[in-house]
Amino acid sequence: MASNHIPTEDPTILLRYQQSYQERENLLDTTDPLKRLSATCFFRKFVSLETREHGTIVDHFIQLGIVPKFIEFLMKDDEPHLQFESAWVITGIASGSSEHTQLLIQLGAVPMLIQLLSSPNDDVKDQAVWALANIAGDGPATRNVVLRAGILAPLLKIIEENPKVSILRNATWAVSNLFRGKPFPDFDLISPSIPVLAQLLFSTDEEILVEVCWAFSFMTAEKEGIERALQANVTRRLVELMGHSSANVVLPALRTIGNIVSGNDSYTQTVINCNALSILCQLLSHSKNNIRKEACWTVSNITAGSVEQIQAVIDATIIPKLIMHIETSTTHAHTKSEAIWAILNAINGGNFDQILYIIEQGDMCLEVLSDLLLNDSICDEKLKNDVLRGLSNIARACRANGSSQCFEDMLDMKGLWHEVMYNNFRGTSGYEKKFVDNLRKPNTQSLCDSKISFKDEMEDD
Repeated sequence: MASNHIPTEDPTILLRYQQSYQERENLLDTTDPLKRLSATCFFRKFVSLETREHGTIVDHFIQLGIVPKFIEFLMKDDEPHLQFESAWVITGIASGSSEHTQLLIQLGAVPMLIQLLSSPNDDVKDQAVWALANIAGDGPATRNVVLRAGILAPLLKIIEENPKVSILRNATWAVSNLFRGKPFPDFDLISPSIPVLAQLLFSTDEEILVEVCWAFSFMTAEKEGIERALQANVTRRLVELMGHSSANVVLPALRTIGNIVSGNDSYTQTVINCNALSILCQLLSHSKNNIRKEACWTVSNITAGSVEQIQAVIDATIIPKLIMHIETSTTHAHTKSEAIWAILNAINGGNFDQILYIIEQGDMCLEVLSDLLLNDSICDEKLKNDVLRGLSNIARACRANGSSQCFEDMLDMKGLWHEVMYNNFRGTSGYEKKFVDNLRKPNTQSLCDSKISFKDEMEDD
């Protein structure tokens, strides 16, 4: 959660505050506007410092009983500088603990801050946005309080007035915070912001793009959110932003597209029609591991679709890159896992020609899949069942093509038939029986030899 904190390493901060606060506290009640402003600036200075004592200072504000004063000052329309400084104090308080944020809500700060969104003073307006964004960003409960208090209409008006970029950045970040957290807010409350966010996707400012893309990623984590995003016609622009020069923009845009293709085949086809696969192919080689992982995950959602969609992935030359991630020993574990799922989904949903194409792309891919079943540390039953199903489908495809010998020899060497047949692997889906039925029974002696050899290799590792 952001704030106007000023970084400091000064160890005397708390001491200087303790030596000076008493005279300033009394000035908050003066009728002299300049002295009252000076006192407010004093407290703002200390609550804005990024220091370990921040929470202690806020707690002391609460003990002194001065927090209601700053909320009261928000209504001083004839003293905009005082409004600005008071809103800054509240922003600092809201950047602290959840207890501090809850206190602001209980004291009625939210509706007063929302009124300031219509202030004629840009600084006051901007600081009110910042404070409300901090409050909303504390969690779903405070977010809902801010939404129900009516923040959205005046906030969207600020954006639509095309303000200077600093205000627009803050306002966009505030809207993004209204989408953040689970459970997702009521769509009726946030839906007016969707067309505005759709327009902001065409901003040239990186910070704005980052916040807008994250807002859409939060929204599309819900099925209704996917439908709303598609209705807003943002898919093509989000696909374009997957190719942005900044990884900070790429990641949330990619996450949003991944969410969309996790829906039905129709959603997935919309994404494919926007030329997403060519960009995904490039992202599989991105310098950032988290983007490579997200790209693999997104492709895995596409390969869970129709045969035609699997073919589109094949035509985009994505399969060799997935297999490279699976076979490369230095691939990050989570990235490798997503790549495995992408390949498994294609094998289990594809036709024989597609399956044969996939296994021809890498010598080690089948071994990696087989080893997943032999790895006792992997407890993901769905993964193991899907691997069994995949290997069975590969066996059927190879047999139909008259090329099953090499594949079955490899399984013999791994001792995999024996593992499944004699219940060393315990699945619950019935795929283990199909696996055994689809493969020939291996030669007993060679199986015993290969099992001993395999165990020796495991011990050497």
